[in-house]
Amino acid sequence: MSVPTRTPLPIILIRGFGGLNIQEEQRLTYQGFNQGTVYEHKKGTNEIYEGLILSFLKSDWQYQDATNVVTFSSREIEDEPALPRKLNSLQKMLQDGKPLPSSLQWLKDNGIFDKFKRLKEETYTLNYPDKTEQKRYFSGDKVVINPEMSEYFLESIKDPWRSIWVFRYYDLKERKFDTYGNALVRLIYLIRELTANQAGVKPKVNIIAHSMGGLIAREAVQVTYPSLGLKAEDYINKIITLGTPHQGITFQILEDWLGFGGELGAQEELERFNLKNQSKLNNPYSFQNFEKHFPLERLLTIVGTNYKSYNFRQASFLNRVFSPRYEFGSNYNRSDGLVK
Repeated sequence: MSVPTRTPLPIILIRGFGGLNIQEEQRLTYQGFNQGTVYEHKKGTNEIYEGLILSFLKSDWQYQDATNVVTFSSREIEDEPALPRKLNSLQKMLQDGKPLPSSLQWLKDNGIFDKFKRLKEETYTLNYPDKTEQKRYFSGDKVVINPEMSEYFLESIKDPWRSIWVFRYYDLKERKFDTYGNALVRLIYLIRELTANQAGVKPKVNIIAHSMGGLIAREAVQVTYPSLGLKAEDYINKIITLGTPHQGITFQILEDWLGFGGELGAQEELERFNLKNQSKLNNPYSFQNFEKHFPLERLLTIVGTNYKSYNFRQASFLNRVFSPRYEFGSNYNRSDGLVK
């Protein structure tokens, strides 16, 4: 069994349900994880919460932002990019036998040049039940390493394991859970390879997921990794879900929403919230099957109780739309997000 650790590890943030039309959500740089709030106390003082991203950057853990290091695209990136400018110059100087300036020597001594050459030349194998795929790191997928940004990231950050990654799955423009699960597993592969130390040790990742993001994490754990003959616990250290409806939700107007969802692409997402589907043991993504694929002691699930404590439009709206039966319908909103 894979052993958990409290060592600082890369953190992946996964947002929740974006509604039926996600164009506005795609414009959110940090998918809402940068948003803070102000708590008003009765004595007239305010307590400011700066938001999750900034909290990590300011904390004693000293995490760093990995924005743009991995690209999420609506189409497959076919062309293999060239080496970043600095590494290309380094390679040419080595070929010509010229002495390296200190900045390029540092890239060589710290293994960054060798890492990029290896990732450019190598592939990794995915063994699905019905096919085998050879995957590249910088091309051949919708989720790829950005060479220039990743070189800058490794050059400028002291400890790549102390990094924050936002999983921008809505940028893929394909609203299917198997797509999300495969993309998350792909992202974890890329992060582990990029942040591996010079001894070749690849870190596991920690995941913090809000609302539907928790269901996406479970898709990777319960469906994607098993389909590859792999164990999620060997790649994921711990998972935290915030307001995730693990057991599903009673949908008062599910049929109407699924009609719209069919047109706008959200139908499968909404089905994953379905209370009946989540309770079926024969469904591989049912909450009842989670413990078969991941140690429960490495999962923390948090249920909010006050939706008014922060301004999250989608959570408040969905909570009113999907109120439990006999609870006053859309005029009544009593909890955080989707969880009852």
